[in-house]
Amino acid sequence: MRICGKFLVLASMGLAGMMNMSGCSDDSQQNSLPAGSTVIALGDSLTYGYGASLDAAYPTVLANLSQWKVINAGVNGDTSADVLARVDDITAQNPDLVLL
Repeated sequence: MRICGKFLVLASMGLAGMMNMSGCSDDSQQNSLPAGSTVIALGDSLTYGYGASLDAAYPTVLANLSQWKVINAGVNGDTSADVLARVDDITAQNPDLVLL
């Protein structure tokens, strides 16, 4: 193996070891949102639940599982430009979390 190859092997082993010691743990680094938190699901027809019953749309399912107040802000046919145009209205509602 050439010197360059040995260096890459040693460097990658060192990087992997460093990441293992500093970046990974079983402890959660974020707090979960408590029940009753306001969450806005922003998106297109997938978020809206096109073709599904209102009970089967993912924002409704998420609300039931998490006990959050999930607002379904999905709009059929929305593009990223359409979503961007609605961002100010969404943030004005002061949600705890926005899912895109």
